[in-house]
Amino acid sequence: MKREHGIFRYASLVVWISGMAMLWQRGWLADALLLQGPLAVIGLGAWIGTAMLFNLWLVLWPHQKKLLGFVPATLEERVRCSRITFLSSRSNTILSFPLLFLMAAGGHGLHLF
Repeated sequence: MKREHGIFRYASLVVWISGMAMLWQRGWLADALLLQGPLAVIGLGAWIGTAMLFNLWLVLWPHQKKLLGFVPATLEERVRCSRITFLSSRSNTILSFPLLFLMAAGGHGLHLF
């Protein structure tokens, strides 16, 4: 089971790095991340994706390790971690909808400002 969790975690890094590389390659990285001009839509999607990545690596995964028994934890701590894992996972799921919308809209010419 550790392997499967590692695959998904590292897949998130590959997606994030490839997205930033694509923005950098086109010369859009600074304008997108600073939410300037027509690239504000893509930039907002990039920031949401960055928040999702940090949520996965810094919140979800440390608590999930305790919950799944990869790291020793008391029963009370595992119960607490189950709630945090649930909410963290739900947050990423909910954030994926505006992220996908902004990425698709940015590629089709939607401008916020």
